[in-house]
Amino acid sequence: MSAITIAEVAQKYSSHGEKTVESRINDMLRRSPMIPVDRKISTMAGMLRHKEIQGGIADAIILATARIGHHTIVTGDQHFRDLPDVVFIGDT
Repeated sequence: MSAITIAEVAQKYSSHGEKTVESRINDMLRRSPMIPVDRKISTMAGMLRHKEIQGGIADAIILATARIGHHTIVTGDQHFRDLPDVVFIGDT
């Protein structure tokens, strides 16, 4: 899991309070290790932005993290719909 994903989860659940945010993040970290953003990921993210993903730079960083590590993204974020190596959860 990209370190950026933690920021996105914190933002999404911030209105529910710090305990909920921490609970969600801890649950995710039990399932998947956090991968910090490094130069290689940052560079690839910049190159992927607009080319393969129409979301913001955070989405491009998440995609680059997965690609470099040969990981699968599991998400309900519409920006990842129909990308290879993505398991899309949500509306079909």
